[in-house]
Amino acid sequence: GFDVMYGQMSKADIDIWNSHTWPDGSEFGTRGWFAEAALNYKLDWGTPGIFGWYASGDDLDDLEDGWAGRMPVVGIDDGFTPTSFGFPGSYSGITSNGVVTYTGIGTWGLGLQIADMSFIQDLSHTIRVAYYQGTNDHKIIRDSGGFDVVPHSAGESIYLTDKDHVWEVNFDHQYKIYENLTAVLELGYINLNLDDDTWATDKTDDAWKAQVIFRYQF
Repeated sequence: GFDVMYGQMSKADIDIWNSHTWPDGSEFGTRGWFAEAALNYKLDWGTPGIFGWYASGDDLDDLEDGWAGRMPVVGIDDGFTPTSFGFPGSYSGITSNGVVTYTGIGTWGLGLQIADMSFIQDLSHTIRVAYYQGTNDHKIIRDSGGFDVVPHSAGESIYLTDKDHVWEVNFDHQYKIYENLTAVLELGYINLNLDDDTWATDKTDDAWKAQVIFRYQF
């Protein structure tokens, strides 16, 4: 599959929704684009696949002209879900569990996975490795004295620059106990690397997740 999106929100629209300003009080609008693609091949025992995305980020020169470079998002629903820890791709369906970003706006990434591996009836597994990096200009943080980086796209979490990157691993399991009842074990690991020269710190702890879910659907 392949998707491309473009969005723009004018300064006037942002004023109504949520003001975004430079330290001198000047306001800016936002416009940008997002593309994502995935290729999967279904086998008897599982579905290997590769996926990737690219979303435009903020540029210092454009910001000084009054335009941010991230695509605006006004509602996230389940969000962008390529992974189950850094993004809101958990089987629980709880969007608040995306610890890095809900939308992927201002990032690019690549990932490999084998989904729905099954060697025992009613038991399946997904293993996934992903690398992603910011597309926001690091000079915005390092050289400009900062600006209002309160997310101007709904549901954003960590503002990643083009000098910051993330490694993520997921190992998720599902067991169908009954027709309507499923037990889920999700294991996740995230290694976040923030650029020391940009943020004046590189002290970030690795994140781990072990989550058990029982989901009844009717």
